[in-house]
Amino acid sequence: MDPLFLASPRATFAALRSGFFQPLGLGWDLVYTLLRALGGFCIASILGVPLGLLLGGNSLARRLLSSLIDGLRSMPATALFPVFLLAFGGGEASKVAVAIFVCLWAMVIYTASGVMITGETRRFLLRQHKVTRSQFFLDGLLYPALPNILGGMRATLSLAFVITIGVEMLVGTKLGLGHSIYVAQTTYQIPTMYAAVVLAAIAGIILNRLLLLLIPLVVRWEAPQR
Repeated sequence: MDPLFLASPRATFAALRSGFFQPLGLGWDLVYTLLRALGGFCIASILGVPLGLLLGGNSLARRLLSSLIDGLRSMPATALFPVFLLAFGGGEASKVAVAIFVCLWAMVIYTASGVMITGETRRFLLRQHKVTRSQFFLDGLLYPALPNILGGMRATLSLAFVITIGVEMLVGTKLGLGHSIYVAQTTYQIPTMYAAVVLAAIAGIILNRLLLLLIPLVVRWEAPQR
């Protein structure tokens, strides 16, 4: 293969090793990308879980909002990026806002599905026993939906990471893996480009494994995944 288009593993590893420890090199690119992705993911989770619990546990809210949410989650976030750019400017806020927009609707759907899977029977029995509002919220909505919520977090965290890298490739930014990939590709620094891609893959694998370790600690009543 022509090394102009496909760098060898040795050249890629050398570029990764040298670039990772350089001042403002790939290591800092990874830090900035993770901060943007994790910021969007956390805000989307904080907003999406309560909204998903509302939709899953309230049939009226589900009828009123489900079509709107389906429409919003189907909209391509990258096509809407100029809107976010006009609304939030060219700084960090616009990049994080795209990740929030993409992850929010996924978290809502995962959470609402977790509530609806348990069915109305559980909540009917809780009402019959006249439990407190806090107990109804925990036992009727939150706890039954937790496996789905954590599964949604696992999916949306990867989604936030991917969309953040994509946005960094679209808009000018000083640091970020997407920016490094784009600059390396346009300047034909092919080993550096593949090094940034490999680093993004490694970071994605580590984030996924960390969440897999967290799930059995939070949802102890679920059978462990193989």
